[in-house]
Amino acid sequence: MIKAKELRIGNLVSSNGESIYLWELGNFELIHDGTNEMSMFSPIPLTAEWLRKFGFSLYGGSYLLNEVAIFENYNHEKSWVLDARGFSLGKDFKYVHQLQNLYYALTWEELTLK
Repeated sequence: MIKAKELRIGNLVSSNGESIYLWELGNFELIHDGTNEMSMFSPIPLTAEWLRKFGFSLYGGSYLLNEVAIFENYNHEKSWVLDARGFSLGKDFKYVHQLQNLYYALTWEELTLK
């Protein structure tokens, strides 16, 4: 499940095993499970395949797109670290919607599938 405050319109999430874009959050009361999480959506784990789908290119040990670099964190299983123009986020993330939100916050551009 995903915390409701993590989602924005345009995020990719999983619903019934399918990757879908959130075009609207709908009636919050109907999809809120009372624990501040959206019970009908699951996060999509971020993988190298997803990075390539968004247009990131592998360069050295990182994936690059418009001066945003994503590194796999080998200290924590299946997590990623972001670096943009020398600014390191300093916190790991694991899911596609988190990357979309971080990328938008840093570039003011939506991260779209290529």
